[in-house]
Amino acid sequence: MKIGGLELNAYQTERLVLTPISLDHEADLFNLHNDPLVQQAIFRNVPQTAQDVRRMLNMFLAQWDKSGFGVWMLYKKAGDGLTFVGRSGLCEYQDTGNLEQASALLKHAVGQGLGAEASRFAVTHAFENSKGRK
Repeated sequence: MKIGGLELNAYQTERLVLTPISLDHEADLFNLHNDPLVQQAIFRNVPQTAQDVRRMLNMFLAQWDKSGFGVWMLYKKAGDGLTFVGRSGLCEYQDTGNLEQASALLKHAVGQGLGAEASRFAVTHAFENSKGRK
């Protein structure tokens, strides 16, 4: 499937197209992490720099390499196209070995059940594709 001109592995739910996060998503991740609602909810109103976003992107990519699952970029199906709406997936919580399910949606995508839809997919995918114990 092509998203933004890129050929990507993608999965679909009823309303979403999900693709594993990659370096090609850095600009979308930067915009997401600087969305006012996301800044307030996750980053305590601290604007995220390109370096902050790259550090988090590298953490997300390492999770995929280590575990076989991780964070997905979310695109809402809209007519004939797709609209970027956020990210969702499982990742290790602060080097504890414990997993957390974490989602971040752009303000315009909140309140539609998209986070729950993406979370169900991400958790199911992780259980089915984990490189570690289940």
